[in-house]
Amino acid sequence: APAVLGGGVPLWLGSSQSMHYTRPFNMLGLWMPLPDDGAAHVAVRDALQGLHIREAPRDGVDVIRIDTRL
Repeated sequence: APAVLGGGVPLWLGSSQSMHYTRPFNMLGLWMPLPDDGAAHVAVRDALQGLHIREAPRDGVDVIRIDTRL
């Protein structure tokens, strides 16, 4: 993101989503989103184990905050 937090820490934004690869008409490949069942969010959270994270919903969206300054 074009923002910097206190102390010069860069702000990174991202999202998690499960995708399915499909080849319509056998001509080209497309990644299509799957319905959100929360599995992608859980996979990201599990991959971040050992880091200093805080998790809280915000405006109906599950948010993970990671403090990389440690």
